[in-house]
Amino acid sequence: MKLFNARTIIFFILILNIPAGIGVDQFTPSLPAMVDFFQVGPHVMQWTVSIYLFALAVSQWICGYLSDHYGRRPILIITGIIFLVGTLCCIFATHFSVILFGRFLQGVGAGIFSMIPAALMNEALEEKHVPKAAKYFSLSYSMIPIVAPFLGGILQVAFGWQSNFVFMFLVTAVIVSLAWLKLPETRIVDKATRGNLKLSKLFSDSIKVLGNLKYVKSVLGLLLLWSTIPVWGILGPFILQNLLHQSASIYGIYALLIGVGFFCGGLVNGVLLKIMNHTYIVSACLLFSMIMGLIQWVLIVSGMLSILTIMIPTFFLMVGIGAGFPMLYGSAATAEKKLVGVASALIGFLICLGGSLITFIVPIFESSSGVNLPVSFVVLTALTLLVQFIKTK
Repeated sequence: MKLFNARTIIFFILILNIPAGIGVDQFTPSLPAMVDFFQVGPHVMQWTVSIYLFALAVSQWICGYLSDHYGRRPILIITGIIFLVGTLCCIFATHFSVILFGRFLQGVGAGIFSMIPAALMNEALEEKHVPKAAKYFSLSYSMIPIVAPFLGGILQVAFGWQSNFVFMFLVTAVIVSLAWLKLPETRIVDKATRGNLKLSKLFSDSIKVLGNLKYVKSVLGLLLLWSTIPVWGILGPFILQNLLHQSASIYGIYALLIGVGFFCGGLVNGVLLKIMNHTYIVSACLLFSMIMGLIQWVLIVSGMLSILTIMIPTFFLMVGIGAGFPMLYGSAATAEKKLVGVASALIGFLICLGGSLITFIVPIFESSSGVNLPVSFVVLTALTLLVQFIKTK
């Protein structure tokens, strides 16, 4: 393996996942304001999250394959520019169709940002540097959904909804420029390899992976559990701002607390691994989260909709999800032993695709009482729990 400067590679591992993350979470505090601006229903505006996740799903699946054949840097630069063009569409949009198109382009452009950190870890670092890089990547990955809505709420109150997309543009432009100037090409591709590009091979290998029932079970559980996070992202702003009359910046603070709950769940997972058989951790965490959702459901149906009945159960529900998530991800990542690369790419593809479908469906069932939030939580955690009982060889 060719040796690269470890500090440079670790730096890019730390920052390259930022655009994809803020593309999901940062603008959600602005959703109610965008509803007023574009004069569309809340459920229609929430589809801007769905289309982003759909494009992100397909893009990271395809971009991973293309970057194997053409190198990481050229695909990163090209898709980074696509992300920037999509962000400009969002900034200057005066019609809903334009911002929907812009969000689609953002998702397409974000695909390479989602998969390249793992590729850099595998290709450009000596084994002794990998744990440090993984620690920084994990920190960045977990902090983005915590900080992004908080920052988004502040920008919304101070400068309006467009400011969130201006922030995305500036941050991504800096990252793409740094990659152009400083990121070395870590994928050594010869001309013969470039000539062997066959997307049909990607499809056939993906079908083989999807024939692995253990893999499908693991990824299905993972995407159902992960989808609780974007469901909060699309429903939470409307419940807190429209029903409970909180400002976007206050919503950002509450969203920060929800992210902290998920982060604390990761710490709880470390404790549970020391005292409980890992085969029972997922079921215990899912059951706990489902109970939190049921408690919230009962409270809201009883007419007790308030900041406390929304935030406290959701916080503890996210603790349970954060504690179970690493176990499900580890199970999905190790379920396929042969076509490892394709299986890894498919995890992100299927999670985002599932999240796109779920966030498309959930807003259809609008509720003036906010009960659609706990209903979604209960259904998703219950389905994830049921998936765990599927028998595999």
